[in-house]
Amino acid sequence: MKKTTLSIAFVLSISILTNAQNSINLSQGLKVHLVNKSLNTIKQNVMGQDIEIKSDVSLDIDVEVKSTTPDILLSHTIKRVQIKSEGMGNSMLFDSYKKEDRENQIGQLLTGTIDKPLDFHISSVGAPIENKQVDPTFEAAKNVLGDIDELNTELVVAIPKHLKIGDKWSDEQNKDTSHKSKIDYSVNSITNDVAILSFSGIIDKKQKKTLQGMEATVTSNTTTTGDLTVNTKTGLIKEKKSEYRSKGTTEIMGQNIPFTMSRSINSSSK
Repeated sequence: MKKTTLSIAFVLSISILTNAQNSINLSQGLKVHLVNKSLNTIKQNVMGQDIEIKSDVSLDIDVEVKSTTPDILLSHTIKRVQIKSEGMGNSMLFDSYKKEDRENQIGQLLTGTIDKPLDFHISSVGAPIENKQVDPTFEAAKNVLGDIDELNTELVVAIPKHLKIGDKWSDEQNKDTSHKSKIDYSVNSITNDVAILSFSGIIDKKQKKTLQGMEATVTSNTTTTGDLTVNTKTGLIKEKKSEYRSKGTTEIMGQNIPFTMSRSINSSSK
């Protein structure tokens, strides 16, 4: 009996270890074109007035794997930005392919991010490694496009080896006080080297931003659900559909402004 118990414990420990060894296996020199489209609705209450802003943002991005050791270096070059937004009685259209749009206020904010390589480092399990973007307009661009420094989650996912239908695991890449996330994955189907996964999770963030020249602290709690199609050998995501629901506050000039936000994101790579 003792030998049987020991054997079962040993098998279980090997299974847990194997599932814990999730990884991304990209080849140096790999080039991918990523298309990311998001529909966003944010509602906030400012001094008793309810404000709703809707935006439709589309990004076309060329991505190249520059190196894979000691970590993965991904170079993103945003080739095109398209924005449509409505709110507070105003509407706006922007297309970076249009010269007149590149010269307007939005175009100026995006000067440091369009057609210029942006380097991002992630570990072999997908954990972000501190990115120090040189261009001072990068943070301003994030206010327009969202957290573009997190686009790698639309491109790759760390997965266990030897997947089978029904497998489940959790990914906790961010655990510090200002950014915590836990995403749970499950395998719905596998055909050859392609798996379809469903996921759900919670993301808590507290970050500093500059809004209209003023420093703000944005605190949010987000729930997410969705599904994705992934290459089981590399971790490269072919398609991903996500739904996000957030609530939080923006602290600015001594005021706490509550907000809610919904976001639908569709991404594909080829």
